[in-house]
Parts: sequence; structure tokens; C-alpha cells
Amino acid sequence: MALVRAKVKPELLKWGRASAGFTLAEAAAKAAVPPEQVAAWEAGKNRPTMNQLHKLAKAYRRPISVFYLSHVPRDFEPMHDFRRLPGEVALVYSSALRLEIRAAYQRRQLALSLLEEIEQESPDFAWQASIEEDPEIVAARVREILHLTYGDQVQWREERTAYNAWRRKIEAAGALVFQAVSIATEEMRGFSIAERILPVIAVNAKDQPNGRTFTLLHEFAHLMLRESGLCDLDETGLRSDQEQRFEVYCNHVAGAALVPRDLLLREKIVTSKKQHHSEWGDDELLALSRQYGVSREVVLRRLLILGRTTAEFYAAKRREFLAHYRRPERARAPGGFRRNLPREAVSNYGRTFTQIVLATYQQDRIALSDAAQYLGVRARQLPAIEEMVRA
Repeated sequence: MALVRAKVKPELLKWGRASAGFTLAEAAAKAAVPPEQVAAWEAGKNRPTMNQLHKLAKAYRRPISVFYLSHVPRDFEPMHDFRRLPGEVALVYSSALRLEIRAAYQRRQLALSLLEEIEQESPDFAWQASIEEDPEIVAARVREILHLTYGDQVQWREERTAYNAWRRKIEAAGALVFQAVSIATEEMRGFSIAERILPVIAVNAKDQPNGRTFTLLHEFAHLMLRESGLCDLDETGLRSDQEQRFEVYCNHVAGAALVPRDLLLREKIVTSKKQHHSEWGDDELLALSRQYGVSREVVLRRLLILGRTTAEFYAAKRREFLAHYRRPERARAPGGFRRNLPREAVSNYGRTFTQIVLATYQQDRIALSDAAQYLGVRARQLPAIEEMVRA
């Protein structure tokens, strides 16, 4: 019996592979054929079987129907790449990173559609800043936007508590906050989609909570500058002058929002030292970091900016911090970890997106199965999610 060949357009097969970030060899491995076979399909010299097309669609995270369109669909626009990468690899995304960015765009569009369905106005992110402004002043404005007080912040002494609290405030200001779960931190710390209506911040779930907190504020600065971007937050490496300027600026805003100048300079640990004191003990940095719910590096960077330490001391301590960050985590004991899928869904999709999906379901505008699918859980797990977002 002759094999049934899929009547798909070669350019759509090529687009599907390229948009997912797969090489010919990687796509061929997914379809269990030689790379030359995939190249022949994309050149129109042959067609895949329906079974092979199903394998490609699954690998590319696309519905089968997309390969039968009349033309190549418009995908997300490559965002500004602020990572510290050499020119030849800038704008080269792994397949996992491409999928995360695509998912963020799709979730945002879904949220907008669901809000329209329930006749609810989409949040307007009206906050703006200019890179010509003093970053300390912009940082103070960020704290005003987020309705953040020193009294609130000093109660978030545990780093995960601080991260979750900052995230809630940023979502309340009109942004969606997602967590990317499959990307190495070496490739990406965060990215932002700087739309006026319902902008997006994505942070890397593999990062430490303190690192994610800093990324939140860094990307919030990108949103205010109306500059979408893919970031790793490091100020070293190869970038254009303009890209370097944006990253240094957003880092400064983030640090100043987390640890305001006036508050830090009033801390007893700081006032007890000489004005131009250059060296700080680990216990002193740790005490200050816990006071503000940030990393020791953020505190030391602020002390450097405020003239309370030297670049040499900062560089030496930063090497220590980096060595600590790169230590492998201890493996969990066998059988000692049980996944909580409802909690993961809320954590990765954020409270705002989750609440939009639930509100649409509760108003009978989407089916239970649709709501569960949008949140990546089973239908029977939806009540647990409803309970979490009410808390």
C-alpha cells in the first residue's frame, strides 16, 4: 500500500523548522530520517508522510493545520538582543529559548482575547522613563508605582518571599510575569515585551530567587523605556555602545529600586563606617542583603555606586560571588520530591494570567477543558489553582 504524503508547502516546512530553532540534523532526528530527506522536503523535491509530518509538528510545537496555510504566518519579531554575546552569535536563539519567547507572545495574545471575551478592560501600562533621566530618580518612581514602603520590604527577609512579593506588585502594576523553565541561565536571565497594553516580563526559573528579583526590576526598567529585550544582565562582554548603555542603565535602576540610596546610607552598619570605607565583611554584606531581600552583590554594587567602596574590592568580591553561584546544587534525596502541578502552573504563568483564564471559565465563556489546557494542568486540578490565587 502506497504511503500517504502530506500536501504541505515546502516553505512552511522550512519556516516551521527555522522558527523553532532546529538545524536540519536536529529536525531529521525528530522525524527519524536522514538530514538530506528533510532538506528535500523543504526544497519541494519530496513530501513527508503524514506520520513524519506529525513528528515534525510535535517537535516544532505547531498544530498540523499550520503547515497547510496559504502563506507563511507572521511570527514574533526578534527582540533586541542585549546579551553579552559576540556578534556572530547574537540573535541566535536555542530552540528552547525560541519556544519560550513564542509562548510568551501567545499567552499575552490569549490574555487579551480572553479579557475582550469577558468585556474586561485590558491593563494600561502607562509608566514611562527616558534613558536621559537620572536612574536614581527613575528608581524612586518605580517604588512609587509599586506602592512599596521600607516597612513592607524589610519584612521580606527570606529571598523567595521577597521575589514573590516584588512579582505580585509588578503584576498589580499591569504587567504579565512568566517564568521560563527550560533555558540555561548562561543563555538568558530574562526578557521583556514592552507593549503599552499588558506588557510581559519573563524571568529564568533556574535562577536563584534573588537573581530573579533583580531580573524583575531590570526588565521593569526596560518596559518603562519601551524597549523590548533579551537580557543576561552582565555588564561585561561584547555589545554595541547603545546596548551596553541600556543594560547598565537598567541595572542601575533595578539596584536603586531594590536598595534606595537614602535608605542604605541611613543603615547603622553603613553610618558606623568612615564615609569612603572600601572593605566590607561578608557578615556586614549579608546583614544588609537580608534587610532588603537582595543578594550581597546587589548591596555591594550599590555601595560602589554611592562611593562607599572601590572598584577593585567590588571586582574581587564579585569573583567570589560568581564562584558561589556556579556551585552545583545538592541533588535531592530519591523519592524526596513530589511535583505539585497546580502550584507550578501558578508559579510559571503568574497570578494575573491565571486569574484571567479562571475568570473567563467562571463566566462560562470557555470550557473547563480549555481552561485546564491554557494552564497546562488536568481539569481535576483546576479547583486547587482557584484556591491558590484566592490566597
